[in-house]
Amino acid sequence: PAARDLVAVAAAAGRALTVPEAAAVTGAERLDRAVAEGVEVGLLDPDAGVEVAFAHDLVRRACYGELSAGRRRAAHARLAEIVAPRGRLHAEGAHHLRHAGEEGRARSFLLAAASDARALGALDQAAGFLRDAAGSAAGAGEAAAEGEAWLALAEIEAWRGDRPAMDAAFDNARAGLVAAGDVRGLAAALAERARWLRTTTCYPEEALRSSRE
Repeated sequence: PAARDLVAVAAAAGRALTVPEAAAVTGAERLDRAVAEGVEVGLLDPDAGVEVAFAHDLVRRACYGELSAGRRRAAHARLAEIVAPRGRLHAEGAHHLRHAGEEGRARSFLLAAASDARALGALDQAAGFLRDAAGSAAGAGEAAAEGEAWLALAEIEAWRGDRPAMDAAFDNARAGLVAAGDVRGLAAALAERARWLRTTTCYPEEALRSSRE
């Protein structure tokens, strides 16, 4: 069972596992035996060094394809638990949580991943994570969460100097906040938009109009 669990999680990971990650799946005392069994049947690479990896990615894909839907979800859920405590792996955690069917938790990871990417200046990546978070919230019928994700994206577009994209994202944010009946949130969003127009994008007259809405 330890070897089977290790193979399932490694297949879902889509990359080599570190030794601590693999040990978190099998337990440290069973890891060597589980890896040896995987190597014996030709699934795991005997020369992976300090990692646990498949003999070939085609083998990994075949193993993943053989997993039942329930086993796939369980493997992705286990991976999310493994990477969650490790800093700046929010994007990977979100990926696994979505495949595990945990959209609510995945959204929080997507927002954190967007924050990570923005801190590194990777605005394109941040925008992608926020679009995914907005889409996830929309699918769950959570208008307020959708509005907040769109608002964060509008700020990213303001930083990128893309006024049409900023306006489009803000319109979606406004719609979500109105649908949620979040009057205070809408007022705060309008104030934020006024700040972007006044500073980042340099539209002072429109900033004044936005602050008066």
